Amino acid sequence: MLKKVFLWLLGTGFVIGLIGLIVVGIYTLRLTSNLPEIITPENYEPKKVTTVYDRNNVLIGEFFREKRELVTSEQIPKHVKDAFVSSEDAQFYKHTGVNPTAIFRALIANIKAGKTVQGGSTITQQVAKNLLLTNEKTLDRKIKEAALARKIEKKLKKEEILLLYLNQIYLGQGAYGMGSAAKIYFRKPISELTVEEAALMAGLPQAPSRYSPLNNPKAAKNRQLYVLKRMYKEGYITKDQHKEAKEKPLTIYPSKSYKETAPYYLETVRQLASKEFGSDEVLEGGLKIYTALDLEMQKAAQVAVQDRLKELDKRQGFRGPLKNIANKDKKLYEEQLLEVLTTERKKLWTDFNDEKILQADGTLLEMPEFVSSSDPKWKGFPQ
Repeated sequence: MLKKVFLWLLGTGFVIGLIGLIVVGIYTLRLTSNLPEIITPENYEPKKVTTVYDRNNVLIGEFFREKRELVTSEQIPKHVKDAFVSSEDAQFYKHTGVNPTAIFRALIANIKAGKTVQGGSTITQQVAKNLLLTNEKTLDRKIKEAALARKIEKKLKKEEILLLYLNQIYLGQGAYGMGSAAKIYFRKPISELTVEEAALMAGLPQAPSRYSPLNNPKAAKNRQLYVLKRMYKEGYITKDQHKEAKEKPLTIYPSKSYKETAPYYLETVRQLASKEFGSDEVLEGGLKIYTALDLEMQKAAQVAVQDRLKELDKRQGFRGPLKNIANKDKKLYEEQLLEVLTTERKKLWTDFNDEKILQADGTLLEMPEFVSSSDPKWKGFPQ
């Protein structure tokens, strides 16, 4: 009797399991039966930046929804590609779009942490999500993402997939794609990025705000060290390169703003262009607009206005000190005085220079301890 009951339960479980598999199969088939068309590097058309130039072909402004500068595979150094593969998808050149091992590893890590601390998506899955799907966190989207990743792997070469990824990803500071990020963070083309700079950039896709070298330098440095360690373990860099890259300070910059360069003129240009070509074309079409403005003359005019305003302000008479320091305790007095002088010196420094140094210990040096007047780089800087 017990044997019959066991066999019945076993048979019932098998039937239920089979029905479950059939239902899942039908559900998956329905979801993946109408997937978007695969995008290739040839038909990849992201939102582009419209650039505005003065009469001497000097860049004076930009209009955009996504600040992106497209780059070709040949323009991207090998160590930049290696940095992102090491950080985001170490098995990129081996898997076929989905990496079950990475998914299982991420699942275990997330269960242990009680929250999402790792993602199991491959670079190919990220391309599928960012280019063809939405960011909604649903089971339907993950199934479509995996199916699209498999299709992408069948249609495109690995280098093509990586190129789409590096042109599409968001890296903070308004930078979409590595071409734009290299210009914003380091003010150089992607072809000139060093190993340590590439590692810093490769640490950003997971959480651009959290790992921003400007807003959270310690976290950014730790993330860079993780990427460098992965590059070394994967054999992309030598032990000496790893050691040198870890200890080398990085010069980084905030995003450059054109708002102070003839702002009213630029806004008028934007309005006229939008009326002529439409707002979407101006903000996404990558137009090149050439104007009659002379940037040097514009700067001279702004300086002249500022000088006259200063003279006018001076004629109003002395308005009192900016701050009073009155403390009988000599030590406290000196501390307060030093604080005021440091604040003013920092303000003067940033008026002349906006570069910041991310040091090996993860601290951000916004100005040097001492500026030598003999250094031609800082000619004119107040000592």
